[in-house]
Parts: sequence; C-alpha cells; structure tokens
Amino acid sequence: MTKFDRERHMITVYDFEDGLQHVLSYVLSTATSIRYWDRKGFLSEIEDTSGKNIVIMSKPYDCLHRGVLRNKYEDERGLKDWSRRNWRYSNPEIYEHINEIINRMEDVLIILPEDFANDSIRKKIFDFIKLDIKASDEKLIQIYKENVNIK
Repeated sequence: MTKFDRERHMITVYDFEDGLQHVLSYVLSTATSIRYWDRKGFLSEIEDTSGKNIVIMSKPYDCLHRGVLRNKYEDERGLKDWSRRNWRYSNPEIYEHINEIINRMEDVLIILPEDFANDSIRKKIFDFIKLDIKASDEKLIQIYKENVNIK
C-alpha cells in the first residue's frame, strides 16, 4: 500500500473542542486522526477531507461544559477562551463552517451522541469501516450518560 493509499483510507473523527472525538477514537479498532471544528473559540482550518470521515454532531454546550468540568477555564486566559467559545456557539458562523467542511467530504458518516446509548453506533461504525468497536454496550451507555446533556 502506498502512502497515498494509506492517507486515502485514514479515518478522521471530527467534533467541537472538548467533543467526543477522543472517546470514539479510543473505542474504534483502528488508528484514527482527530480534528476539531474550533480551537479556543477560533475556527479551525481544515483543508484535507480525504479518506473516511466520521462526524460527531455533539451539542456544543456539552463540549464547552466538559472543558469547565476539567477546570480548563480557571485563569484569565481560560476565561477569555470560554467567553470566545460561548459566543462562537451562539452564532451561525461555526455552523456554516461545519457545513462547508462536511460538503467537501466524499466519504462521511454522521454520528449523533444518542447513538452511543443504543445499538445504532455499533451498526453504523461496522457498516462504514467494516470493524466493530471495542466497547461493551454498557460502556457506550456510560459514555452517553457522562457526556450528553451535562448539567
């Protein structure tokens, strides 16, 4: 397999900053690359969308709150990042950015956070990359409960 073939078959997982891409990457049975729609409240530049792409449609405020739970915004700089991200998630620019990137993708699978709580994630992943995920149904439900609709 040439370098070009390896790059074309790479799996890339996308989500917001502090999203579920690391979690999904961990439970996949293959190597992945991770991308963020945004970093510190700024839009990420994503040029290459070749290969297989998995897009997690997390709720942005769940992602922002995961950062809060990790004490990411304790200092003045962190508070500025939180403020910028909070503003970014409340205007259409980020969603236009995401839509633009998804429209450039040739091979894409959309995962909803709710897919972690039912068998649909296992079937979607298998149908897309022909590999099972290495997590029990109980673990997937736990991931859902800890990461979706966070209070």
